[in-house]
Amino acid sequence: MNVEVVVYNFESVVIAETCGATRVELCANEGAGGTSPSVALLQKIKANTAIPVFVMVRPREGDFTYSDLEMKLILREIALFKEAGASGIVCAALTENAEVDIANVTKMVQAAHPLPFTFHRAFDHVKDPFTALEQLIDCGCARILTSGQEPSVFEGQDLVKQLIEAANGRICILPGAGVNSKNVKEIVDFTGCSEIHLSAKKMMQRTVVLNNKIQLGSSNDTNAYQLTDEIELKRVLEILG
Repeated sequence: MNVEVVVYNFESVVIAETCGATRVELCANEGAGGTSPSVALLQKIKANTAIPVFVMVRPREGDFTYSDLEMKLILREIALFKEAGASGIVCAALTENAEVDIANVTKMVQAAHPLPFTFHRAFDHVKDPFTALEQLIDCGCARILTSGQEPSVFEGQDLVKQLIEAANGRICILPGAGVNSKNVKEIVDFTGCSEIHLSAKKMMQRTVVLNNKIQLGSSNDTNAYQLTDEIELKRVLEILG
């Protein structure tokens, strides 16, 4: 069973590798569902760890419909992350009608080649997941990250199972969102998935005294940040054997 862990900082990568995760998905901006991290962070990770790193390429928060200028930025970021040693690329694009943007996804996959390309949870917004599945196979995507179009994959297990059956080995369906040590075995057993995606996170609280009147960004707690929970991740890995 391949276990992918979402990470937002160097320390979390070290924890994931030490625990025995298969790979990490490197992102920034957890509150927005993930955006592109810095190239410098990827370089540091590659220089100090051996775990495969799939990198999120998403230039901004919000929807997944991109302008020509944004697409140029996305393709440039893919090139930079490849040069910095990324093991895979995680990206997506939709049309204004909530369908796969075939032209732009094809460009993304071609830019990522020969690295594997994961179409991220933008998939959970498409109108017809089975049509989208076939389109993404045709585009050359290696994986689809999905919660089964529900808030958590535990709730979306039925669709995930159906997608895995429809894919029939042509593309990897990667279940993710809300996976933890309490539900991972049921999700894996029911869906028949070969890979699983989770954050296994905990919130860290600094003791630094800051001005409570000042808020940076939309977070309600300036002192808090996300870190991979070593105990929880080990539990999941033990359950999966």
